[in-house]
Amino acid sequence: MPGMGLDIEIRGVEELEKKLQKGTLMAKPMKWLWDKAIFYLEREVKQRTPVHTGRLRASFGGGSFRGGAYAKGTGIAKDKAEVPLFVKFGTNVQYASFVEARGPRIGGVGERHFFRNAVVAVGPKLRELVEEMSQMIMRIWRA
Repeated sequence: MPGMGLDIEIRGVEELEKKLQKGTLMAKPMKWLWDKAIFYLEREVKQRTPVHTGRLRASFGGGSFRGGAYAKGTGIAKDKAEVPLFVKFGTNVQYASFVEARGPRIGGVGERHFFRNAVVAVGPKLRELVEEMSQMIMRIWRA
């Protein structure tokens, strides 16, 4: 019919696009999650690591990961992306796997399977952190 028409306008698309951008919605919560996860894992591993000279325990700490290997005496590397998707946590100390699998308790300190047991112990806390992260994302979404 001539002279008739319909105009449809959708408002708020730009704001919705901003909210859906990964960087806006996920960057800060994911960085927060990894920082917290590393903190709890590092603390748990260090408490469980047998100590003779202290080198193994000290190797689990902030540092760098380049070219597929940890820098000397360091064991944490974070994804450098805007929205970090992983962290690497470990050690470059060559005898760490021996101590983990078969090593004796040194001076009555630490335990066998210290790394595996630390990861298991942090599991419930990690679940809590993921829940907190999801709440952060919801707050960002609603803002």
